[in-house]
Amino acid sequence: MAQHYSLEPDEFRRVIKATCGLQKATDEEFLAFLAVAHEHGLNPLTREIFAFQRPGGGIQHIVSVDGWLKKMNEHPAFDGIRYADTVNDGGQLVAVTCRIYRKDRRHPTEVTEYLRENRRQTDQWTQRPARMLRHRATIQCIRTAFNLAGIMEQDEFDAWVERAKAMNGPATQGGGDDSPEDWPGATTGQVSPPTGAVVEVSVETGISPKINPPPHSEGRKKGSTAPPLPLVDAPPPEPDKPDELISEEDQDRLVKAGDVVGLTMSKLLRYVREHYQVGDLRELRQSQAKQLQVDFRRMGEEQARR
Repeated sequence: MAQHYSLEPDEFRRVIKATCGLQKATDEEFLAFLAVAHEHGLNPLTREIFAFQRPGGGIQHIVSVDGWLKKMNEHPAFDGIRYADTVNDGGQLVAVTCRIYRKDRRHPTEVTEYLRENRRQTDQWTQRPARMLRHRATIQCIRTAFNLAGIMEQDEFDAWVERAKAMNGPATQGGGDDSPEDWPGATTGQVSPPTGAVVEVSVETGISPKINPPPHSEGRKKGSTAPPLPLVDAPPPEPDKPDELISEEDQDRLVKAGDVVGLTMSKLLRYVREHYQVGDLRELRQSQAKQLQVDFRRMGEEQARR
């Protein structure tokens, strides 16, 4: 890999460790990082991919916004991307919807991210909420459309670490940065529509999306030593009520329950994608969350028997 970047092996190792958050990484972690970078075709020297030490040990691979866009644009099936910004009656941003089109699918992949669910108390989210929400919607849509697992974006990971610390437990899935970087690739200048309208932004195939924010701104087996699993307060929906999305508190409980049975964040996301056909925990319905609790109980019982 050093040869690819016209560097000597020792120099390549020194530069990558110094610039990609791998100063304390073991040899095994360093090689794993290079393997992930190679697998995804991302350049660590330009910060398309980097890493952070996890509070609970190990490293977490982080892919920048530019890295996610590169993965999307280089995919042979990619056929365009569109956005819809939803504002309320006061002209304030409520949500951003991202749609990605593939040449091999009849319907686009669509992901909607809501500001109230994603906003964090950081300078980036305070000063540029539309830009940050557009990034979040873009990355989640890319992840779903192209089935990318095992990698995270920095702001997403920082938010996860905050939730883990709030639950008084070490974050086992990643090591976060102290502050989100100033994400590249965004542009401004689009005028907001009339109150309550939706903004559509089209991006042609192979062109990175433009970021145009509006100016407005558990159970266990009897006799087992396995710890009890925290339950999600998500009862099945009543027949006359819609099967609603789970709350942020439910998401946190699912993450904690998954950790008890050995599912790191990346493994948990992979599990729900494979078994529940959703791109993220936020897309789980109440009935699915209840079934996931059953899955956790089964895993705990199987571990206890072993």
